[in-house]
Amino acid sequence: MIKVEREGIKLMDLIKYFPKANQELTYAESLIFNYLEQNLPTIGSLTISKIAEENNVSTTTVVRLCKKLKIDSFSKLKFVLEDIYNQRITGNNNSYAEIERNFTQTVKNNAMPVIEKISLLLKNRTQIYIFAIGLTKACGDYFETALQQLGLNCSLISDQQVIWNFERPTYSNSLAIFLSNSGESEELISLLKRINKNSELTTLSVVNSPNSQLENLADFSLNGYVTPISINKSDFSPHFSLILLIDLLIQNYIKIDNAL
Repeated sequence: MIKVEREGIKLMDLIKYFPKANQELTYAESLIFNYLEQNLPTIGSLTISKIAEENNVSTTTVVRLCKKLKIDSFSKLKFVLEDIYNQRITGNNNSYAEIERNFTQTVKNNAMPVIEKISLLLKNRTQIYIFAIGLTKACGDYFETALQQLGLNCSLISDQQVIWNFERPTYSNSLAIFLSNSGESEELISLLKRINKNSELTTLSVVNSPNSQLENLADFSLNGYVTPISINKSDFSPHFSLILLIDLLIQNYIKIDNAL
């Protein structure tokens, strides 16, 4: 997480689009960063010299800021910022309508018989594994806690190193659930390919992207719908459809469990 070296400079929400940045910003770098935030609409016309001049810093300081943001060059930073601005404009104009449409589409394409069938996969499992990385980890935390409170043996695995080294489940009659917004996570795809031939393991993908690799590889799948948002190679698409699908599974499992 980026921190400012001196007080008095408030970083705006632009920083969230640079999740790989992990160094402190100096006071001068913070000035530049806020200047860029305030001038996003005209970012395409800004030059490195103009930015340096307007903030009374050197062009070297601007270059150093790029490196701390894990961006190779100022021209690449401009491209990323233009993309951020365009995504903001699109989102501001249509965000509510998009959310409403995607919510309706998710419910429509996951009818009750489908949810009931998938909910049955949770019953009588020796162990349930949930795999989720990045921003989707929060969805995994929620799912894991809910299943544990229902008395199920469930573990969330979100550490990427552990996922890369995971070869086979420890317990027979296990269920592996893969949560992903894009359904194209390299780590999760690699893991699913390694374990999907295990006869003692059933795999389920819950994704927000129809016809993704995870969906096609898993034994069972549920998919929601969202409008994809990718900035600086990071996925900022909404996660509400994943939570909706998780809630549908939990509620149906409770209903089925009480009926038996």
